[in-house]
Amino acid sequence: MKMVQVKEDLLATFEQVKSTIGWTVDKRIALSIASYYVTTGKTFDGKRFLATSDVIKQKSGWTSPLRSHIHYMMAAFLTREEEDPSISIDNLLAKKDSLKSAGFKTNVYSYLAALLMSDEKPLQDTEAAQAKLLYDAMKAHHPFLTQPDDVPYAVMLGRLPGDAKERAATMNRYYMELRPQGFYMGNELQWMSQILTYKSPSYQANIVGQAVHLRDQLKSAGIKIKSMHYVMVGFLAALEIRDEELQHVIETYRQLETMKLFNWYKDMVLPIAVQLETKHIIDNESTTSVSFATTIELMMQAQQAAMIASMAATSAAVASTGGGE
Repeated sequence: MKMVQVKEDLLATFEQVKSTIGWTVDKRIALSIASYYVTTGKTFDGKRFLATSDVIKQKSGWTSPLRSHIHYMMAAFLTREEEDPSISIDNLLAKKDSLKSAGFKTNVYSYLAALLMSDEKPLQDTEAAQAKLLYDAMKAHHPFLTQPDDVPYAVMLGRLPGDAKERAATMNRYYMELRPQGFYMGNELQWMSQILTYKSPSYQANIVGQAVHLRDQLKSAGIKIKSMHYVMVGFLAALEIRDEELQHVIETYRQLETMKLFNWYKDMVLPIAVQLETKHIIDNESTTSVSFATTIELMMQAQQAAMIASMAATSAAVASTGGGE
């Protein structure tokens, strides 16, 4: 898709989303929803979206995380043209229950993790148990860093072949090797080290260097890489993005950052540019690459949803205490 069309679609979809969910909702949430529809090639249908939102409210209690700042993002993820909203939401709740039975607490991240699980019911309990094995192995290396926001990664990576303890050890090794390369310690670096194990649970000698190379190329192009962008660098490395493909990401970034839509939200431009390149891979590459890229695409969307919800919740907390500018 031409960038002129992408920018037109993004602006038009943003206006439709904002009109549908109301102008009091954090602009970053509306922008994130709009980018989800545009980067996945879906068309926003306000009536169907609201119908899904209503069913989520009907099926969740007042204190449910589904009624928090993540609500509208989940409505976007669960709005499917070919399916009754009740079916999508019942499936999500069933997968969340499998995670709860495996020992995970129910929170925003357990619902995002549920998005990444199989729709085949016989597999869900197995996937939840595998995720718990990996999560516990990760926590053995990083007892304080490993928190509920790591559960989506545990679910996605736990579904893959390989030993949980070996994968967790590899994550830790990548984390330790990335630190002296100018990456800051913290949750974001842990998420990045996790995603780098997607292709293999075994240590790969070249992958840290590849991630550093991609980060440096982006910085050389004038793109400011913050901790929140580490995951995107990790996704690019896991996708084995070539320099010419990275150039597409950079060019897309430069086009998007000129939009007034992003005047106050420059941090959101890189994730959208990466997602658009992933969409390009899905549309143009082999079956194996498509399967991998599709999984990465969904994980990126879940990650973005988590970050947006976290920022919106923080903004709401500051506003309620009279803080802010």
